[in-house]
Amino acid sequence: MNPSIEQVKHNESFHQDLCDKFKEQYFDWKITCLFYIAYHLIKSLSQHWKVEIGDRHSDILRNLNPKNPNRTMKVKKEVFEAYDTLFEYSWTSRYDGFTDFETFQLLKKLDYTDALKRCDYIKSYLISNGVSL
Repeated sequence: MNPSIEQVKHNESFHQDLCDKFKEQYFDWKITCLFYIAYHLIKSLSQHWKVEIGDRHSDILRNLNPKNPNRTMKVKKEVFEAYDTLFEYSWTSRYDGFTDFETFQLLKKLDYTDALKRCDYIKSYLISNGVSL
């Protein structure tokens, strides 16, 4: 099996455990988990298409960005936007955006709802492009 798909499944299992055990907590980590699910989904699509996109976040973002005429992986604009937003949510939940603790948790809960939709969109895009999950 593709190592990126194995990592997707591993991260999905961890995400589900977080959701089952901590329904109203740890939205920052749930978001981060969703981003890494998306990261490995994108990596598996690049492997499926036999396209090199790099391993660094900056390389992947550059190689997916439809505004980059030299991008190496031509995905729909909406896929790039979903991935980019997940990256931003994950970054913010780990490094930025801290206010008082309660407000931060409420903001992350809202971001999480959107992040879940974006991750699901990327997953459905892969499936529609022949990637077996």
